[in-house]
Amino acid sequence: EVNPEDPMAAMTAFYSENGAWIFLLAIVQAIGSLALFALFTDRRPTVGDAIKTGAITLVPYLLAQILLVLLLAVVLGVPIGLAFAAGGPTAGALVGIIAFVVLVYVMVKFSMLAPVMVIAGVLNPAKALKTSWDVTKGNSVRLLLFYILLMLAVIVVAVVFGLLSGLLVAMLGTGAVSTM
Repeated sequence: EVNPEDPMAAMTAFYSENGAWIFLLAIVQAIGSLALFALFTDRRPTVGDAIKTGAITLVPYLLAQILLVLLLAVVLGVPIGLAFAAGGPTAGALVGIIAFVVLVYVMVKFSMLAPVMVIAGVLNPAKALKTSWDVTKGNSVRLLLFYILLMLAVIVVAVVFGLLSGLLVAMLGTGAVSTM
C-alpha cells in the first residue's frame, strides 16, 4: 500500500509496477520515429518497409545515443566536477553555465543523427555522429533558432489547448452525481 502523502513513493511504485511496459513502449516509439524518417526518403518505401528500416536502425541508433552521452559526460561532466571541487559552488555554477551553452551547441550539431542513420543509411554509430556534425556545419545558429521557434510554437499550442480544455470542463461542470 502506497501512502498518498508521499508522491515520490507513489511514482517509484508506479514505475516499479509498469517499468517493463514503459520500456516496451519506448522501444516501439523509437522504431516508429525512425520509421517516419524512412518515409521521407526518395525510395518511397511501404509502411512495412519503413518499420523494418526503423527496427534495423534501432540498435545502432541507441549505440550512437549511448556514445553521445558518454562523450558529453567526459567533455562536460568532468570539467564541472573539477571546477566544483577546486573552486566551490561559485566556480561550479559558472562552469555549469558555460557547459550548458556547450551542451546546447553540441545537441544542435547532433540533432541530425536519426536522419543521417535512416535516410543516408549510416549505421556505424561513430560515423553517424561525425556525419551529423558535418551536415550541420554552417547551419548551427539557424537550426538553434528553428528549434527555439518550434519549442515556442509547442508551448503556445499547449497553452491554447489547456485553456480550451479548461473552458470546456468549466462549461460542462464536474459531472459528479451523488448516489446517496
